[in-house]
Amino acid sequence: MSISRFPLGSKSQSPYYGKTILVVDDSEISRVMLKTMIEAISGSLDVYEAKDGLEAIKMVEQHKPDLITLDEEMPGKNGLETVPELLKINPESRIVLITAHGEENVKEKVKALSIEYLAKPITEAKVINLLS
Repeated sequence: MSISRFPLGSKSQSPYYGKTILVVDDSEISRVMLKTMIEAISGSLDVYEAKDGLEAIKMVEQHKPDLITLDEEMPGKNGLETVPELLKINPESRIVLITAHGEENVKEKVKALSIEYLAKPITEAKVINLLS
Protein backbone atom coordinates (compact mmCIF):
# COMPACT_ATOMS: atom_id res chain seq x y z
CA MET A 1 0.00 0.00 0.00
CA SER A 2 1.48 3.32 -0.99
CA ILE A 3 0.60 6.30 1.15
CA SER A 4 1.29 9.84 0.05
CA ARG A 5 2.29 12.63 2.37
CA PHE A 6 -0.16 15.30 3.47
CA PRO A 7 -1.17 17.15 0.28
CA LEU A 8 -1.42 20.64 1.75
CA GLY A 9 2.17 21.52 0.92
CA SER A 10 3.30 21.82 4.52
CA LYS A 11 2.41 19.46 7.34
CA SER A 12 2.13 22.43 9.65
CA GLN A 13 -0.95 23.50 7.67
CA SER A 14 -2.85 20.52 9.05
CA PRO A 15 -5.10 21.55 11.95
CA TYR A 16 -3.78 18.51 13.82
CA TYR A 17 -0.08 19.38 13.49
CA GLY A 18 1.66 18.53 16.76
CA LYS A 19 -1.50 17.20 18.37
CA THR A 20 -2.69 13.82 19.62
CA ILE A 21 -5.00 11.24 18.13
CA LEU A 22 -6.49 8.16 19.75
CA VAL A 23 -7.43 5.22 17.51
CA VAL A 24 -9.93 2.88 19.19
CA ASP A 25 -10.72 -0.46 17.57
CA ASP A 26 -10.92 -4.03 18.84
CA SER A 27 -9.16 -5.24 15.69
CA GLU A 28 -5.40 -4.85 16.03
CA ILE A 29 -5.04 -4.96 12.25
CA SER A 30 -7.52 -2.09 11.83
CA ARG A 31 -5.81 -0.03 14.57
CA VAL A 32 -2.36 -0.50 13.10
CA MET A 33 -3.56 0.21 9.57
CA LEU A 34 -5.27 3.47 10.56
CA LYS A 35 -2.39 4.55 12.82
CA THR A 36 0.11 3.86 10.02
CA MET A 37 -1.96 5.87 7.53
CA ILE A 38 -2.29 8.80 9.94
CA GLU A 39 1.44 8.84 10.73
CA ALA A 40 2.43 8.53 7.06
CA ILE A 41 0.08 11.29 5.97
CA SER A 42 0.76 13.71 8.80
CA GLY A 43 4.19 12.78 10.07
CA SER A 44 3.73 15.02 13.09
CA LEU A 45 1.10 13.49 15.34
CA ASP A 46 1.22 11.47 18.52
CA VAL A 47 -1.07 8.53 17.76
CA TYR A 48 -2.22 6.30 20.62
CA GLU A 49 -4.23 3.11 20.45
CA ALA A 50 -6.96 1.49 22.54
CA LYS A 51 -8.57 -1.89 21.98
CA ASP A 52 -11.99 -1.16 23.51
CA GLY A 53 -14.18 1.45 25.14
CA LEU A 54 -12.81 0.90 28.65
CA GLU A 55 -9.21 1.28 27.51
CA ALA A 56 -10.24 4.35 25.49
CA ILE A 57 -11.59 6.01 28.63
CA LYS A 58 -8.25 5.47 30.40
CA MET A 59 -6.30 6.78 27.39
CA VAL A 60 -8.46 9.92 27.16
CA GLU A 61 -7.91 10.59 30.87
CA GLN A 62 -4.17 10.24 30.36
CA HIS A 63 -3.58 11.93 26.98
CA LYS A 64 -6.59 14.24 26.34
CA PRO A 65 -6.48 13.58 22.57
CA ASP A 66 -7.58 16.23 20.10
CA LEU A 67 -9.14 13.63 17.78
CA ILE A 68 -10.59 10.21 18.62
CA THR A 69 -11.50 7.65 15.99
CA LEU A 70 -13.84 5.15 17.55
CA ASP A 71 -14.98 1.83 16.07
CA GLU A 72 -18.72 1.34 16.46
CA GLU A 73 -18.73 -2.39 17.10
CA MET A 74 -16.50 -3.57 19.94
CA PRO A 75 -17.00 -6.10 22.72
CA GLY A 76 -17.89 -4.74 26.13
CA LYS A 77 -18.56 -1.04 25.58
CA ASN A 78 -19.24 -0.27 21.94
CA GLY A 79 -18.32 3.05 20.36
CA LEU A 80 -21.69 4.74 20.78
CA GLU A 81 -21.89 3.72 24.45
CA THR A 82 -18.40 5.09 25.08
CA VAL A 83 -18.89 8.56 23.54
CA PRO A 84 -20.66 10.26 26.49
CA GLU A 85 -17.92 9.20 28.93
CA LEU A 86 -15.17 10.36 26.57
CA LEU A 87 -16.82 13.75 26.14
CA LYS A 88 -17.30 14.08 29.88
CA ILE A 89 -13.55 13.58 30.40
CA ASN A 90 -12.47 15.75 27.48
CA PRO A 91 -15.29 17.76 25.90
CA GLU A 92 -12.83 19.38 23.48
CA SER A 93 -12.11 16.09 21.68
CA ARG A 94 -13.40 15.69 18.15
CA ILE A 95 -14.88 12.19 17.95
CA VAL A 96 -15.36 10.32 14.69
CA LEU A 97 -17.27 7.03 14.81
CA ILE A 98 -15.96 4.53 12.28
CA THR A 99 -18.72 2.24 11.12
CA ALA A 100 -19.69 -0.20 8.42
CA HIS A 101 -23.31 0.72 9.08
CA GLY A 102 -24.81 3.70 7.31
CA GLU A 103 -28.35 3.02 8.47
CA GLU A 104 -30.53 5.93 9.43
CA ASN A 105 -30.65 4.93 13.12
CA VAL A 106 -26.83 5.08 13.36
CA LYS A 107 -26.80 8.48 11.67
CA GLU A 108 -29.44 9.70 14.12
CA LYS A 109 -27.41 8.49 17.12
CA VAL A 110 -24.27 10.15 15.76
CA LYS A 111 -26.15 13.40 15.25
CA ALA A 112 -27.70 13.22 18.75
CA LEU A 113 -24.21 12.79 20.27
CA SER A 114 -22.84 15.71 18.20
CA ILE A 115 -20.07 13.59 16.73
CA GLU A 116 -19.11 12.62 13.19
CA TYR A 117 -18.96 9.31 11.42
CA LEU A 118 -16.74 7.78 8.79
CA ALA A 119 -17.95 4.87 6.69
CA LYS A 120 -15.81 1.80 6.21
CA PRO A 121 -13.72 0.85 4.32
CA ILE A 122 -11.10 3.36 5.43
CA THR A 123 -9.05 4.71 2.54
CA GLU A 124 -6.14 7.11 2.24
CA ALA A 125 -8.49 9.76 0.81
CA LYS A 126 -10.82 9.43 3.82
CA VAL A 127 -7.91 9.75 6.26
CA ILE A 128 -6.59 12.83 4.42
CA ASN A 129 -10.07 14.35 4.64
CA LEU A 130 -10.27 13.43 8.33
CA LEU A 131 -7.03 15.27 9.06
CA SER A 132 -7.77 18.39 7.01
